[in-house]
Amino acid sequence: MALQIFDSLKKKKIYFNSIEPNKIKMYTCGPTVYNDIHIGNAKTFIIFDFIKRCLMYIGYEVIHVQNITDVGHLVDDSDDGDDKILKQAKKEKIDPYEIARKYEINYKKDMADLGIIKPDYEPRATDFIQKIIDFIKILIEKDFAYQKNGSVYFSVNKFNEYGKLSGNKLDELKQDASERTIKLDEKEDPRDFSIWKEAESNHLMQWDSPWGSGFPGWHIECSVMAKDLLGETFDIKSGGIDLKFPHHEDEIAQSECCNGKEYANYYMHSEHMLIDGEKMSKSKGTFYTARELIEKYGAGAVRLALISNNYRQQINFSNEFIIQSKKIFDRYIETYNRLQKLNNLNLIENNIEEKIKNEIDNFNKNIIEAINDDFNNSIIISQTTAFLKLVNNSIENNEVNNNIKNIFNHFYIKIDQLMNLLKYNIEIKIPNEIKELAKQRDEARNNKDWPQSDILREKILKLGYAIKDSKEGTIIIKNENR
Repeated sequence: MALQIFDSLKKKKIYFNSIEPNKIKMYTCGPTVYNDIHIGNAKTFIIFDFIKRCLMYIGYEVIHVQNITDVGHLVDDSDDGDDKILKQAKKEKIDPYEIARKYEINYKKDMADLGIIKPDYEPRATDFIQKIIDFIKILIEKDFAYQKNGSVYFSVNKFNEYGKLSGNKLDELKQDASERTIKLDEKEDPRDFSIWKEAESNHLMQWDSPWGSGFPGWHIECSVMAKDLLGETFDIKSGGIDLKFPHHEDEIAQSECCNGKEYANYYMHSEHMLIDGEKMSKSKGTFYTARELIEKYGAGAVRLALISNNYRQQINFSNEFIIQSKKIFDRYIETYNRLQKLNNLNLIENNIEEKIKNEIDNFNKNIIEAINDDFNNSIIISQTTAFLKLVNNSIENNEVNNNIKNIFNHFYIKIDQLMNLLKYNIEIKIPNEIKELAKQRDEARNNKDWPQSDILREKILKLGYAIKDSKEGTIIIKNENR
């Protein structure tokens, strides 16, 4: 079965074909670093980390960009209101650059604790100002944008396909835009959106441009960073459903007008997070930061909870829901530790070993089929819990020999490439001698000294441990066959 995904642009499940064989270029819209991320933000980032892991599981190399928005994101997501970072800087009475770096550090700590693979690129918008200016110049030259009083606006009516992602119609957008109180006299059309904003003299984040001092619009930032790091057309554009319009719609318009090519070949959007059946609300006390829930329930349980549903389904986050996830998480860790403690194992009948191999093969086959079916999380989780049951039943029935223990261990490591829960296991203890040999082997591999790498691998094997190379580094497991 070939990979199928639900494409938000085509609004149906379709077969996936990457631009380059076995390689996927993927851009996920990252955080605006003006405050600690809430659990809804975390859900989006964890879900697309899980999807990336799924793609790697079935053999793809994934080049992943997830940006940092550190300027230009206005409070109402369009052209009105204060910059979110500036507003928070005034509140905390510190420099806006300090605000951005402070919350970027907090965000990255949350992501590391939640077991998210570090993206290949994490560009900051403020590092791309000149490239943003160059991009805008092209839009003006092609008559897709115009300058007014130091700001630059994109002409929505000059892109005939505007609305193709969100389904919004231009005439309806015009009526809605006319009801806004923003500077309509500056715009040729109330539907137009800013790609460069004029800055007042006391504005703390501004740069020189051909149109005067100002700062970039939020939407233009992602278009420029994606083009620079992934090319004019890339495979997957992803983010939360709330970004579908206007953010992603505007990205498509300005990118396709600038480059004359499709922006991305597939669009994926993760659904909202609900708290006890309702949207998060500070006034109702149902607004949680990721850090609050990590400290309350543990990062492993939170991670498992947020990958339990398909990305296109809403998650109703409740106390009962997280407690159930915590139970599965605990069983996952306890089963692994129970397996590691087995020793002096007896011989068993060959047909039992063969039966277990077949069951493991079926688990793996079902997981791959679930991945290919638009990343069907529920089946992946059910196959994982079925595997845990098999391990525990085999232990209870004294049906584990050294070979079977190794089979279980290797599948645990394989499935943990998706789940990434063993990182939270405080009982895993690898001797320092083995860690040092693994470190030396990593250095040999980095230097492309393959003969030395093989020698060190054999040393580690003779000492009773196996190693597996992954994108996150070397994984070491106990090996009973010596």
